[in-house]
Amino acid sequence: MRTVDLQWLFEQSHPVPFSGCWVWTGSLQGGGYARIMTDGRMQPAHRVAYELKHGPIPDGLEMDHLCRVRCCVNPDHLEAVTTSVNQLRGNAPSVVAARNRTPEMRAAASQPKSAEHKAKLRAPKSPEHASKLRVMLTKRNQSAEMRAIASLPKAPEHREAIRQAQLARNRK
Repeated sequence: MRTVDLQWLFEQSHPVPFSGCWVWTGSLQGGGYARIMTDGRMQPAHRVAYELKHGPIPDGLEMDHLCRVRCCVNPDHLEAVTTSVNQLRGNAPSVVAARNRTPEMRAAASQPKSAEHKAKLRAPKSPEHASKLRVMLTKRNQSAEMRAIASLPKAPEHREAIRQAQLARNRK
């Protein structure tokens, strides 16, 4: 029987260099949450990761993915919060609408907009702008660094290569 620890969780995931997420490559639950078999039963992997690093989850609290990525098992991206806090941090349309009903948001929305601002919002984005954006994203995704990161195996060496790439990027 294997021992589940943070190193094993990291090796079973795909680290995303710029976000810090550990995207789970194993089994997922219906909602997109990672799951693993431990102690003879299926458990949410993010809960296991949190408990391995921070200890038991306090009664009445649930896990909130601060990164908003459900299949992320990085314990640094998790926080134990109440159900209401977790829901208010979410992206459900009703929650977004509720956040926009705060007095501050209503006051900001009621401020008159300048004619220039209104025209800018109504103006269609130019084909040139869309083309430039596509070229920029394509170049970034085809860069040697991105190809190197994408082609690395999921192993301890992978972590070292990511670290080296980050160090090189910080030196620039």
